[in-house]
Amino acid sequence: AFVPAVREPDRPFRRGRSLLALPLLVGGNAKGVLVLIAEGSGFFGAEERAVLNGLANQIALLLAHSEEAEELSYIALHDRLTGLANRALFDERLGQALKGARESGNQVAVALVEIRRFRLISESLARQEIDRLLREVAAGLCRALADPATLARVGRDTYATFFYGVGEAAEIARRIEDGLDEIAAAPFEAEGQSLELSLAAGIAIYPGDGRDAETLFRNADGALREAKAKGERYIFYEPSINARVADRLKRASRLQRALPAGQFVLHYQPRVDLKSAAVTAAEALIRWRDPEDGLVPPLEFIPLLEETGIINEVGLWVVREALRAQRLWYGAGLGVVRVTVNVSPIQLRRPDFVDRLLAIAREYRDPSAPSLGSLGIELTESVIMQNVEASIEKLNLARAMDIEVAVDDFGTGYSSLSYLARLPVNALKIDRSFVAAMGREPSAEAIVATIISLAHSLDLRVIAEGVEREEQALFLARLGCDEMQGFLTTPPVPAEAFAALFASGRRAAEHHP
Repeated sequence: AFVPAVREPDRPFRRGRSLLALPLLVGGNAKGVLVLIAEGSGFFGAEERAVLNGLANQIALLLAHSEEAEELSYIALHDRLTGLANRALFDERLGQALKGARESGNQVAVALVEIRRFRLISESLARQEIDRLLREVAAGLCRALADPATLARVGRDTYATFFYGVGEAAEIARRIEDGLDEIAAAPFEAEGQSLELSLAAGIAIYPGDGRDAETLFRNADGALREAKAKGERYIFYEPSINARVADRLKRASRLQRALPAGQFVLHYQPRVDLKSAAVTAAEALIRWRDPEDGLVPPLEFIPLLEETGIINEVGLWVVREALRAQRLWYGAGLGVVRVTVNVSPIQLRRPDFVDRLLAIAREYRDPSAPSLGSLGIELTESVIMQNVEASIEKLNLARAMDIEVAVDDFGTGYSSLSYLARLPVNALKIDRSFVAAMGREPSAEAIVATIISLAHSLDLRVIAEGVEREEQALFLARLGCDEMQGFLTTPPVPAEAFAALFASGRRAAEHHP
């Protein structure tokens, strides 16, 4: 309310004075009220009212412009979805903190935090649920940090913060872990799904890792990439990280050209029945013949395939190539051996995942050999449990079309017995870490025995991975394990070498317990 000085503030309002209240309107919306008081009832005539209305309109416009300027300033410096600072405001605040640190000799730690597998999560949720997820992560980080004003959203699923006057690395790690634990404490519920979120962080410290905001941010980003690649919760920056990140980016660029250039190859490792020594299936394992680095193992490039989004194309190529090898073996008089392929979570998320598998399998069917095109898929516990209900639906479709389903690396994930009983799977594959520990750690033998007993109670076959020694095979056979896979039989070999092995069966028979 604007009150002109037509009366002194200390004089009481007396009878005979006139009061005029004019709304301050812009576009039909009230911005305030202009209140005028004058001596005598005739002061506000038509002419005076017209002048005062014009004054009110001008004041209203000034107020509107002021509000718009404030709003534009806010938008320019804040993330509209979460209300956090954006990259520009974060850099400004970090710059001020670094200036104070230079004068005081204090350290400043910069941390970038990112939601793991956000692309995969976002593919399964509606837009409004994704937005809610991002807001909840922001709120959780705000609750965990000592000063939420230092928090910013600097990418779609990336948040940044800094800590002023920090001491040892352990103190920084504790603060970061508080934020990560806050998010992981409760699953995100959306559309009937329960998603357990996991975050990764990269940390750079002033002055050792950089003396300006841009360098610290870049080095924290490098550490974040390293943490994601290694599956760590957080990693502190060190100079060698930049070289590894640069190499990883170059490799990702070369990987984009690998499929059309014919650089991928498949090697096959047989699964052997522990009673008969017969080969029951062949697991197709992808390798990359990189022109610069030679034969690259899967763990070094599969995550890059997922990050670059070409895992779906490569996954379909693996299925076609494996079924081509199956037909080749059949044509050589070796009978039909089922081929199994590993499935990425990104592949499983696709609504048409099973349909695409079946379409390829139908290409390789033969009326004279109906079992040609027989296929198996292997998924880890963590992949299945990311979206249990959707996974069960897709796996039911696969089982109905005679696609064998096996849970890979069993024992290392977090599936509950209630879900395991519902999963439409044929087999459990005991993780190689338990097999390797047999004979050295009594607990490992107990775990293996328990897994075998549990699987058989659910009418599932059990396959032991990583069998390398005769005594391991003998122990597994005594426990009733159905099949084994590992270097004791053979390392993964090309299709032609597998055909020779499968035809003779000599190597499997030699090591038959």
